[in-house]
Amino acid sequence: MSYCVRSASFARFGLPLALILGFPAVTQGQTDRARVSEKIGLTQKLGVKVPMDLPFRDEAGREVTLGQYFQGERPVVLTLVFFGCKGSCLMIRDGLLKVLNSQKKLHAGRDFDVIVASIHPKETPQLAAEAKKFWTENYKVQGTEGAWHFLTGDMPAIQSLTQAVGFKFDYDPKTDVIVHPATLVLLTPDGTASYFMQGAVYSAKEFHDAMLKAARSEVGQTSPVVRWPACLAYDPATGKYRVIVENVLVWLGLLTVAFLFGSIGYMAFKHRREPLFKIPGSGQGGETGA
Repeated sequence: MSYCVRSASFARFGLPLALILGFPAVTQGQTDRARVSEKIGLTQKLGVKVPMDLPFRDEAGREVTLGQYFQGERPVVLTLVFFGCKGSCLMIRDGLLKVLNSQKKLHAGRDFDVIVASIHPKETPQLAAEAKKFWTENYKVQGTEGAWHFLTGDMPAIQSLTQAVGFKFDYDPKTDVIVHPATLVLLTPDGTASYFMQGAVYSAKEFHDAMLKAARSEVGQTSPVVRWPACLAYDPATGKYRVIVENVLVWLGLLTVAFLFGSIGYMAFKHRREPLFKIPGSGQGGETGA
C-alpha cells in the first residue's frame, strides 16, 4: 500500500481529529482569556489626572503623598511593578533602563522624574531602597538619585493609583500571588496621563517623542495593544515564576491545528505525485481487476 492510501485515510480521519483536538483548546483558551482579562489588563485612561493626595512611603520610610512629585516642573515616568518580583518586573526594569540609557538628549533629574510604585501591599521601604540602589547604579547618568522615587503603600492607595490609570491587576492575599500587565505610564508635570508604553521592550524614538509631548502637557494617542503569550506571576511562597493560563491554551490549540493541517497538506501533495497503487515489478501504477 502506498503513502497515498494512508494519506486518504488520514484525510478522512485527521480533519475530524483536528477539529476535536484543536478547536476545543482554542475555545477554552478564549474562555480563559475572557475570564482573566476581567481582572488583568490595561485601559489607557488618557487625560486622566492621578490623585495627588494618595499616601505612600518612600525608600527611606518617610510618609509622602503622590502630589509631592508633581510640582509642575517635569513630566514623570510611572512604573507599576513590585520589588520582589522575579519575572516580568525584571523585564520591565531592564527595558526601562535600556530605553533611558539610550536617550541622548533626555536625562532623569533634568528632563523628567521616575516613580516606581510597588503594587504589593506587603512590601517595605527596605525593599524599595534596595531596588533604587540597583536602578540608579545602572543608569548611565550619575548623581540623579533625587529624580528616582521608589514607593510602597497600603492596598487602598495602590488601588486608587492603578484604577486612575486603568492598570488592572490581581492580588490574592491567601497565596500572596500577583498577576499584572506590563506598561509604562508617561505623566505630564501636573500628573495627567499623557501616553502608555506597553510591554517590556520600548522604542527609544517613541519614548523620546512621547516624553516631549508629556513635558508640553499634551495628551497623546492610544498606543498599540501588546499581547503576551501568557500572563506571568511570581509566587513569593515558593520563589517560583509560573505561567497563568490565559493565552497558553489558545497558542497550543492553534499550533495543534497548524501541525495537523500541515500534515494533511503534505500527505495530499504526496498523493498527487504518487500513484494510488503500485504494481509489483512493473514500476507503474494503475488499477488491477478483481
